[in-house]
Amino acid sequence: MPDFVIGRQQIFDRDLRVFGYELLVRDVTVDPADTMVGALVSNQVVVDALLEQGLDRLVGAHRAFINFARRNLIDGVPLLLPKDRVVVEVLETVRIDTPVVMAVQNLARQGYHIALDDFVFSEMWRPLMEVADIIKIDILQQSPQELADLVKVLQPYRAKLLAEKVESDEQYTLYRDLGFEYFQGFHFDRPKIMRGRRLETHHRAIVQVLDALKAPALDIDALSQAVCLDVALSYKLLRYANSGSHDTRRDIDSIRQALTRLGAPDIRRWADLLSLTTAPYSPDELTFIALIRAKMCELLALQCGKPSERYFLVGLLSLLDEMLDAPLEQIVHDLPISEEISNALVYRTGDAGQALDCAVNYESWNLDQVAYQNLKVYQIGQIYLESVAWANALNQAA
Repeated sequence: MPDFVIGRQQIFDRDLRVFGYELLVRDVTVDPADTMVGALVSNQVVVDALLEQGLDRLVGAHRAFINFARRNLIDGVPLLLPKDRVVVEVLETVRIDTPVVMAVQNLARQGYHIALDDFVFSEMWRPLMEVADIIKIDILQQSPQELADLVKVLQPYRAKLLAEKVESDEQYTLYRDLGFEYFQGFHFDRPKIMRGRRLETHHRAIVQVLDALKAPALDIDALSQAVCLDVALSYKLLRYANSGSHDTRRDIDSIRQALTRLGAPDIRRWADLLSLTTAPYSPDELTFIALIRAKMCELLALQCGKPSERYFLVGLLSLLDEMLDAPLEQIVHDLPISEEISNALVYRTGDAGQALDCAVNYESWNLDQVAYQNLKVYQIGQIYLESVAWANALNQAA
């Protein structure tokens, strides 16, 4: 039985594009307070997972930020991983002495990116400051003035600064203006700064829908699969199904059901309209998170022997409030979805709502709140990794 779970936290650049992911690990057999044992086990867990599953499955095309304890650095564990895909983080708890300095300098010479984690300036860190590419600073541990002074101290060094535990748009703006290049914090799981844009459909999804419609006999299964892979497309289909002369009963539980109710002529008219109004775009992080949630909810349902299509739809629609900058309750009111799905989205009630709550707590690394039916935390962790791998594969095929 696996005794660990793995999560991720996004790291954004100044333009709020994903630069990488810090990999988070918890060994469920070790007391979280035992940081030395936990760090050693966590490092080995991450390395084993990356070697077994591959970086692309866990972080897509981005860099993986990985914490390494003293023993792992001295033993050269980071050398097992590709230098162009990982950032080696030196924990703040590491005792800085000659063996550690030599190990980190060797990694830097070989082309590995080095980050100093939870950095607080002291003279002993100078040898590592000279080779560091990124210095991570916990902005909650120091006042803005102290951080401004620290930025001046670090200016002669080549390292870029990363603000950790960013909890608001105001903090992001403040530290961006201070000169920080990267930003990390669970606030960015649902960043308000990304709001207010038109909900765009991926051109690939439109092509797949049009291809499915070319068949002499309409294949609802193939069409449903194509629509489900795009959040915007799913939302627009549900809005179309709730407009004009269409049946406006509010009992739709899946994209397949919405397509079946519309019928071939209406579906073709809808697809023709989309093909005229859709421009190519690059999926953003919110879309990516929605896909992970959708797959995770689906797999949680399957694991417990429940019908999975409505669970997938709940996860897929769960970030529409952030994408459309409107209350979720208002959005679902305009969709012909069933009361069960509506309540799952707005209130997190029912089995599907509990599955969504489980997915959200896992992605936010609230492991004490992660629960679904009789599943163990490690089983939910495996479902999360499978969902991330699925979403990454989907994006890479775009």
